[in-house]
Amino acid sequence: MLVPALLTGCSLLAPATFAPAQSLAAATDIATPTPAPTPRPTATPLAQPSLAPAPSVAPAAQWHALGHALAAPAAWLDFGFAANGDVLAIGTRDATADPLHVFVARFTPSGRLRGEHRLSRSVTPIEGDWASIDPTDASIVIDDYSRSKFSFSLRRFSSATGSNVSNALTDGGIDRIAIDGSGRQFGLPQYGIEGNPYAAIVRMDRRSRVRAGIDYWLRQLDAGQRPDRPPTLAYPTAITCGRDGRVIVVDVPDVDATYPDGTPRRTAVVTSLTASLASPRQWELPAEWAFGSPAFGTWSHRLTVAGAADGTLYVGEPIVDEGGSTVTGWRVRHFGSEGDLLDAWGGGTLGVGVAGPNHPSVDAAGRLWVIDTDPATRTSVIAVLSLPA
Repeated sequence: MLVPALLTGCSLLAPATFAPAQSLAAATDIATPTPAPTPRPTATPLAQPSLAPAPSVAPAAQWHALGHALAAPAAWLDFGFAANGDVLAIGTRDATADPLHVFVARFTPSGRLRGEHRLSRSVTPIEGDWASIDPTDASIVIDDYSRSKFSFSLRRFSSATGSNVSNALTDGGIDRIAIDGSGRQFGLPQYGIEGNPYAAIVRMDRRSRVRAGIDYWLRQLDAGQRPDRPPTLAYPTAITCGRDGRVIVVDVPDVDATYPDGTPRRTAVVTSLTASLASPRQWELPAEWAFGSPAFGTWSHRLTVAGAADGTLYVGEPIVDEGGSTVTGWRVRHFGSEGDLLDAWGGGTLGVGVAGPNHPSVDAAGRLWVIDTDPATRTSVIAVLSLPA
């Protein structure tokens, strides 16, 4: 799933030309009203939580680096966890290269390097979260974009050897992926699935073939024409599988979207679903950037998310200038299960132990991990927030 000087050309700060954003071509054919995001039935949008970073956790909690920093132009790009708790980190020696030559390093939770392997083929990164770890076999699935064919392929690599195990040209152009603890693979279609332009979330097998999915109304993909009622989802831009077993997506609305009571919808919405893609829980995700602006688009398409076992959510996000073309920093915000802001790190906040955290992930013990980039030293490192015993 960083500072511009460090990661120009990589997925965490890829220019928009790397891959198309979530397509809005079908927007004119889709009912734009959406129901109010709330865990309870209501037609009124919930009040947004404050954007001011809440105080960090108790002083006894400290950030600790994994101990393997990469200096620009090298950078850490993403990471995840093996079933035994080892950290599987994806990095590159040159984040400015195109395409990227990447490697995978395996660390113990204490930071001891077990091994490192270069992946057997290069990839073209996509802005946002484009890689996922399958904990059942410690393999790595990377979303690779072909500029010449305008297509997306999911490529699976062995973390033990770096070899390319399988490749799949995805139906509908899956451009975001997430894998849960049982190896179930979920994705966000770019162009719809098998003639259904309203496809929102799909579940795939290990060969990345679509086996099930839902549309904007949470109906099965073969449900037919769009209904008159407002959709539940808009255009998903980020996905993760939470430690509580739920699938979590962040979506953004069409420019004319309203709630059922006529109130305009002007921000992103977090939706968590069961593994069968049902029983939605929703709340609004606030942003400082004006809805519909270039800055809002940059922010919403570079989000990374991680769900904890208690239902809370960590959101990794860029800090964007007003013009929307430059990412000036990164931060991670921690939200409760109903959208209340609990904590925030990075984004220029001093004294919190990390400078520019992004790509949050939660391990089996409930600890928060991030990729942290220091603009002063131009280095990136994987860090964990350690709580007192």
